[in-house]
Amino acid sequence: MQSVIDQGDDPREIKAEKLATTKRAKQEAEIKQTTLRDIWPRYIAEASRHGRRKNSKPWGAHHIAAHERAVKDGGALSALLDVAIADLTEQRLKQWLEIETASRATVAALAYRMLRTCLNWIAEQPEYSDIVNTKAISATKVVQVLPKPTEKNNQLRERQIKPWFDAVLKLPNQIIAVYLQVVLLSGRRREEILDLKWTDLDFKWATMTVNDKVQGRVTLPLAPYSLELLNKLPRNNEWVFSSPSSANGRLQEPRKSLDRVIAEIGVPHTIHDLRRTYATLSEEVCPAGVAAQLQGHVPKDVRGKHYVNRSLDTLAKWAAEVENTILSFAERR
Repeated sequence: MQSVIDQGDDPREIKAEKLATTKRAKQEAEIKQTTLRDIWPRYIAEASRHGRRKNSKPWGAHHIAAHERAVKDGGALSALLDVAIADLTEQRLKQWLEIETASRATVAALAYRMLRTCLNWIAEQPEYSDIVNTKAISATKVVQVLPKPTEKNNQLRERQIKPWFDAVLKLPNQIIAVYLQVVLLSGRRREEILDLKWTDLDFKWATMTVNDKVQGRVTLPLAPYSLELLNKLPRNNEWVFSSPSSANGRLQEPRKSLDRVIAEIGVPHTIHDLRRTYATLSEEVCPAGVAAQLQGHVPKDVRGKHYVNRSLDTLAKWAAEVENTILSFAERR
């Protein structure tokens, strides 16, 4: 120690530096062993509060639930949970994707997109940026394993609408039954309808205000039958589609009820396919621009973007026409 002092060094500083070096080395070793299981909860929590990127919208309940399902036992990402992020190499990812794609191609493709986005987020975190290789998941030999995308055109045919309504009306949960009908009769996105609060509905003037994912808050007409359905729902809390078993009191996942409908009528479809059904049937009733505005599609032509501003009264007329057309197929009118 005397020799250290003789050299003009402070032993306490040297000891502190050694301790700091040892601590850094330990931290770096721990970071290198960080797994997807360690990161995933933080990633979801961050996205649920602030969105995936700066100025992006926070994730909705449906999106969060999908990410949670992916990492549960048996989920498409569960096999990678205990692999160190640093070990997610091209070969490791290729092997994982080959196994998943062989048994559930569509689910595997979704899990791949989830993982890719998560890895990009990890790379943006200063403490983890050195351990993640974002190029691995986009490597050609990994991407080539992905199932080829197919055109999405599932929808209910005209003669399938009556049995669909009959099955929906038999559901024991009438709140979900109304939800499914309103999605079909409005053509709106599943989360836009799920997120409705009683303050978003105006029963006097027959309107609803939705959180359109592109345009923000948008007020739309409510056609008579939909208005009647909504007005009969119980006012259990602030949510139109309430659920006593949900943490926030709002209906979260109507999938099981839809599965019962599918089992009864024998026509596989998703909630988004109800939106496609509306789009197809509305084409036979009203101008394309009107149907697009009712559904929240962004106008693609200059005239639609800058010159056409249809009044609520005009939209209400066409919304009622589309609703009547769908109800006529259901023999509800």
